[in-house]
Amino acid sequence: MKVLNFAKHETLRKLHRYMYSHRALSGQAYPGATSMAFNQDELLQDLQSLLYSEMPSMLRESAQSAIPSQDILDFISKREDLLSGLPEELYQRVLTQISDGLAAGETVAEITSRIDQTFNDIEQGTADVIANTETAAAFNYATNNAAASAGVQYKQWIHGGSIVPREDHLAIDGLIVPFDEPFPVGSPLLMYPHDPGGAPDDVINCSCVSVPATLEQYEAQ
Repeated sequence: MKVLNFAKHETLRKLHRYMYSHRALSGQAYPGATSMAFNQDELLQDLQSLLYSEMPSMLRESAQSAIPSQDILDFISKREDLLSGLPEELYQRVLTQISDGLAAGETVAEITSRIDQTFNDIEQGTADVIANTETAAAFNYATNNAAASAGVQYKQWIHGGSIVPREDHLAIDGLIVPFDEPFPVGSPLLMYPHDPGGAPDDVINCSCVSVPATLEQYEAQ
C-alpha cells in the first residue's frame, strides 16, 4: 500500500501541474493522459525492491533455519516474474479514468476523485492479494526447504481458512502424503501450497500451508 500511495500522489501531482496549464476539451479523447499517470517502471522497481528487503528475513524466520543466499535470490527472482504484469494493469486502469475525465471536461477536483477511488479500489483488493500471496509463498518455500533438509518423509496439507475457499484445496485439508509426491490438487499438481510450478488459479491469494508429518500420522489416516 505504501508503494501504491507513492504512485497515487505522483499521479495527482502530475494532474494538477497539467490541468493548470491546459484546458480540457469536452468530448475529445486526451492523449495527454499518459503524461499524468504514474511511472509504471518505477512502480515495478519499488515492488521488487520490497521483495528483496523483506523476503530474506521472512524466509529464514519461516524455516527457523538458515537458507543459502543463492536460494533466496533465486526464489525472489521467480516472484518478480509474477509482479511484472501488475504495474501495466494498474497503469491502464488509472489511465482510463484520467482520459475519461479529461474527455468529459471535468475539473481537477472531479478527476482527482476518480483517481482516488481507483487507487482505493486497488489498495483494498490488489495490495492485500500481493501481501497475502507473497507471505504465504515465502512461508511454504522456506518450510518445504527446511523439511527436505531435515529428511522429513511425509507432509500434511492444512487449509488456511480462506473467506472464499477453493473447494479442491478444502477437500484435502489434513491429507498426508509422502514428501516426494505431489498433493492430489491443482493443475499441474502441487508439491506444496504456492508451488512455483503451480497455476495462478491455485496459488494467488491461497492461504494453505504444508507442514511435516510423521509415519504414524500417515498410517493412521
